[in-house]
Amino acid sequence: MREELEEVLELYERMPPEGQQRWYARSLPSVGFQSEAEREEFLAALRERDKQPSVPAAEVSTSRPPNTPGAPGFRPGQRVKVNLSGMHAGEVSFSQNVDAAWATIQHPVSADPPVYHVELLFSFRGIRELDVPADRIRPL
Repeated sequence: MREELEEVLELYERMPPEGQQRWYARSLPSVGFQSEAEREEFLAALRERDKQPSVPAAEVSTSRPPNTPGAPGFRPGQRVKVNLSGMHAGEVSFSQNVDAAWATIQHPVSADPPVYHVELLFSFRGIRELDVPADRIRPL
């Protein structure tokens, strides 16, 4: 499969479910394929990514903030929104406007206070991954 299509699959995989549905309905028809075999391979790869297990509702309940005792934690691969306003990563300072960036949980960094390493859907001035406190993370 062409490199461009593999990049599209990678982007699709990082989208929240609502974004995937919208992309599938609106953008997929405009994707150009070199052959019917390439189209079938691409669609099979999309279906494989759609088989990712969904997060049980009990696991992402927001009735209590994630950093309170007994509150559910986040799991690797879970898609979330992160509030980066006022945070610093390397030489990048996030403005107060970056309060809802889509990300994927990679792994926990610490338990007390709870901090998670996340991969952002979009790069901000070269920053694609950073550690975010749990109180700045919301499940999708």
